[in-house]
Amino acid sequence: MKYAPKKVFILSNGKYTEISYDELCRLTKEDKSTYTDKLFIPLHGMLLEVAESSYKDFYKDKRRQKHLYEQSEENGDISYGNDRKAI
Repeated sequence: MKYAPKKVFILSNGKYTEISYDELCRLTKEDKSTYTDKLFIPLHGMLLEVAESSYKDFYKDKRRQKHLYEQSEENGDISYGNDRKAI
């Protein structure tokens, strides 16, 4: 991880509870069976616990965007300069 998130939001009883990243690390060490199975997505420098389907959809879309960008780069669809001439 590049840097520790500012906040972590854990879903409990249908509501989100805000904790610090240090607290999440501590809870994970203390109760591995509960906290190691949780799935989080990054959101504006924070971590948000989500359901497995949302987690998979998020990273599937992220991989798709990366693939499309790489394909555009290979095909020359992306221009990094001002190559267009004024008409």
